[in-house]
Amino acid sequence: IGRGFTYDELVAAGNGDEETIVSGLDELWQRKLIGERDTNQYDFSHDRIREAAYVDLSPMRRKLLHQRVVRALEQVYVQDTDTVCGELAFHCEQAGILQNAVTWYQRAGQVAWERHAFSDAEHYQRMAIGRLAALPTNRNSQEQELKLQVGYASSMTVTIGMAAAERRAALQRAQELAQTLGDVNELAKVLNQLWSVYRALGEPQGIRSCVDEAHRIIDQVTEQQSKVELYKMLAGAAKHFGEFEQSLSMTVNVIQLQTSIAQPDTPTGEWPGGMKFNLAPVLWIAGFPEQAWEIVRSNRAERDRTSGPFVRTNMMFQTAILLRNLGCDAMLEEEATQMSVLGAQYEMAMSQQGGDIFTGWLLAKRGDLAKGIELTERGINAFRRTGHTMYQTHRLAMLVEMLLWAKRLSEAEAVLQEALGISEHAEERFWDVELYRLQGDLLLAQGAPATQAEQSYLRAITIAQQQGAKSLELRATTALCRLLQPQGRSDE
Repeated sequence: IGRGFTYDELVAAGNGDEETIVSGLDELWQRKLIGERDTNQYDFSHDRIREAAYVDLSPMRRKLLHQRVVRALEQVYVQDTDTVCGELAFHCEQAGILQNAVTWYQRAGQVAWERHAFSDAEHYQRMAIGRLAALPTNRNSQEQELKLQVGYASSMTVTIGMAAAERRAALQRAQELAQTLGDVNELAKVLNQLWSVYRALGEPQGIRSCVDEAHRIIDQVTEQQSKVELYKMLAGAAKHFGEFEQSLSMTVNVIQLQTSIAQPDTPTGEWPGGMKFNLAPVLWIAGFPEQAWEIVRSNRAERDRTSGPFVRTNMMFQTAILLRNLGCDAMLEEEATQMSVLGAQYEMAMSQQGGDIFTGWLLAKRGDLAKGIELTERGINAFRRTGHTMYQTHRLAMLVEMLLWAKRLSEAEAVLQEALGISEHAEERFWDVELYRLQGDLLLAQGAPATQAEQSYLRAITIAQQQGAKSLELRATTALCRLLQPQGRSDE
């Protein structure tokens, strides 16, 4: 049964011979080989005792006993198998009932995800995929593997990050399966995860391949939720490339579709209002700060009440981007703190790192430059180590600003060049306007000719106009005006 077991489980596995079972338990108790862990629960005194007893069993006997344990667990927990699905999976595997083992491992992974035990979810999904590979391949097994690979990738997003090679492999396998099966609804869900791998790794051609496939299948998709997944991807890809009007349009489509579906709250934390928080910073960039603020103000409480920790911290990150640019420092501090706390509590590294980065920026803004820069650099370094470039231009721009405050100009220049390099290589254009504005600020701080700074500001303004980034255009234009005014060029 395992190291720990209940009396009821033992009776069921022992074919109900209670007299013999009680006598056996009494003897083991007297010899101090087992102890009472809780009411009706027993435990071996040491793992070695259980291991020694198990080794003495023949393979045939072990298989029989595992089969009995499976029946016992199904009998005792008939109304609540979710509490023992991991144990059922293990015993089915040891009993040689592999198809049932796969099913129970799959269910154990889903239960763990719903309970926000993300590492456990990843473990069970990996076990299910491995055991499924030992079974004959047919359409049913391919459909089951497809769902497992998608779930496995979701868990790895939390546990080891979006850019992990294992996550990429799982999603590419899922894409292959969906294409083989001709299942466009599942393919849509795969694409919404797969494009994020390419975005995290800074591979724009991969992003474009996902976008092209999304456009190819979108009219064939029949499930509304699958269309939601495609529009989410298209909205995110447009934002990545600095196509803000397109991003706004696609995000609105997502929100409208989710509203029409009227999905109930789910244990996984997929709150239908979540995309509003993706919309808010894009609205601000496009020149609608009041509407962006209203989204956050009116939905923040419901977000915290109804969303699971993973989805919630993603929304908090989008909120933090907006609040930093609106100058709402007190609320930003709350968001950053919660990101760090939830990240630590649920072992969500990206959330914890994101919270640290924003907290560091606030510390630096309030005058504690050394501590703030150290904290922000620590968070950024974690993303550097994993090769994660998604939103890295934004994070690096924050650090450049802080280094300028501290007059650490050579460091600021190196970080800015890193950000510009990512922008060029990954084609992450959504923060380009700020990078060139900061370049102008840095040139002035370094004592470069004013004409050089002017060219940087003008480039920032040009990009903003091309992107329709009104708020960023205003910021760059203000910087240019401050440069021109002392030169007697106020009319310009």
